[in-house]
Amino acid sequence: MFKPMKLLAITSLLLLVSTFAFTAFCEDYSWEDHHESTSESDTTISSGSQGNSNPDSSHDAEITSKINQIDGTLLDVIADIREEDGLLSDNMDGLTTLVTQIKTPSGAKSVLAAMPETLDELLVLKNQMTSPEEKIRLETDIAELMVATEQLIELIDQSEPGIELLSGLFESLGPHYQDMDVKSITTKNMMNSAITMSNSVIKKAGTVELNWSGIEISDGRVFLTPDETTIQSAVSKAAETEALFETLLSTHIDQGLEEAVVSTFTLKVPQSLETAAKTGVVITESTFKTLKNHDIEHMNVDLGAANFGLSDKFIAEHEATDFEFHVSKDKALETGMDALPSDLSSVGAPVLDLSAKQNDNLNHAFNHPVQLTLELDYFDYEPKDQESLLIGRFNENTGIWEPVGGKYDPTTNTITVYRMHLSKYTVLKSEKSYSHIEDSWAKDQIASLTNKGIITNTEDFIASDDVTREEFAGWIAKAYGLDSATLESNFNDLNPDSPYYEAVKAAYEQGIISGGADDQFHPDSAITKEEMAVMITAAMKKYDYAVNTDSFELAAYENDLPEWALQSVEHVVENGIVDESYFASTGTVTKEEAAAILYQVYR
Repeated sequence: MFKPMKLLAITSLLLLVSTFAFTAFCEDYSWEDHHESTSESDTTISSGSQGNSNPDSSHDAEITSKINQIDGTLLDVIADIREEDGLLSDNMDGLTTLVTQIKTPSGAKSVLAAMPETLDELLVLKNQMTSPEEKIRLETDIAELMVATEQLIELIDQSEPGIELLSGLFESLGPHYQDMDVKSITTKNMMNSAITMSNSVIKKAGTVELNWSGIEISDGRVFLTPDETTIQSAVSKAAETEALFETLLSTHIDQGLEEAVVSTFTLKVPQSLETAAKTGVVITESTFKTLKNHDIEHMNVDLGAANFGLSDKFIAEHEATDFEFHVSKDKALETGMDALPSDLSSVGAPVLDLSAKQNDNLNHAFNHPVQLTLELDYFDYEPKDQESLLIGRFNENTGIWEPVGGKYDPTTNTITVYRMHLSKYTVLKSEKSYSHIEDSWAKDQIASLTNKGIITNTEDFIASDDVTREEFAGWIAKAYGLDSATLESNFNDLNPDSPYYEAVKAAYEQGIISGGADDQFHPDSAITKEEMAVMITAAMKKYDYAVNTDSFELAAYENDLPEWALQSVEHVVENGIVDESYFASTGTVTKEEAAAILYQVYR
């Protein structure tokens, strides 16, 4: 079902910066003036400047020249570079490597323009193959190529060329997708890449970078009034682009991807303000109402170092209020300081003091999670060990920094968490060791989730033990940053002394879990596969944009599943969280199984 295209009229939306920040900006002051460099063995300095503007490199110019000179496809370009035809698998590896090395918009456009013809050639070659193994290998290579292609779309800063290039790409990618096993991980990866690239272009179409026109200093603040015509145009463009990609995906890829294509509107502060010490944005009551009335699914408030992502549920709840988001930047933490535990280290990121006001009153706690994204390019950091990277929050009650999660995106070099309240945040690195889980097949997934504070992994953590219902509910709650506002529930069997007590309450308040007819949650019972699928599906449908294609069907043994769990099992299988063979037998879930599955959800 396509959403109708509507025009969003945003009125009275003001960007504010404190007088201190404005003065600081004019004096070329930023947090960097007080930033103490932190050396770290695995730190790589990004070649890009703030704002991700990369000059044309000689490498990209050379590739563009070869594409223009060679009468053929990208495979011919690779063969020319390698000075031999080589095996198809080697050429595909070389092509994927070439794509990952492109760093400029012009290079990205050249490669993307040549991609449809290349996919057409690959289809011809695939149809000539007689070996099923060869076909599967080529499908896997193409899926990996599409994952690499995501960064090319990210490099293109205008939506118009992105729309044109992806239209051709999807038309040629479709026949490959239609010929693949809909249940394979390769197919899911290809579908997810198509969705990711679509949403990237939609986001660009709906982005407005505010400027300094209409500046006004009043009551100790600097106000910027954005050009309303520009905003209306951007929102209309985002709506048109969303409808276009819904059509393209349903025509060439699969039916039922509409929920995964997201209408996004972004307000971005001027690039010149991104290093100011204090910045903020005001979203007025009329703005929230207009966003809600026009079915905007997601709004980004991009303040440079930090980005606040607001869901349609957040927008609907605050339609009768004025709301402000603020970011104050301070110097980086020092490894070894008292407030930083020994198993956490600084990566040189600034401390960001995040705050909010509702109708001029401080309001740091929300009923719906805000998607908080921190920009690593802001302080020129590219991690080598992504799994140990995390976002830390300063706990004002304990005076200690603690991990609160963090999903790293290498394409944008950002790290994201869901949070229901604001405080001081920064990017940190885990220094934990895990010798006691060395024998677990899921040791990497357990370590990653433990690094981020999602699961509790102490020396008595036995990976092969069953995970209880309250443990997994607690893990889910921490993964999505859920907090309990009231600590109320209908359960009469929860133990207030349990380390998962508040997390279970939060999961209940958010509708992630429910109890039985006896008003009991049975927290100490081992969770079953079907119960776990129900919890995961409830969370994904509430906070993620998952797919529900028309072509997907479970295997014959779906008749053995309880009716109350059937849709949830189908959901986690279709979205690539777990293979359907996992549900061929019933039973409970071990901690290592649960960690590996939750890792798939989280990443």
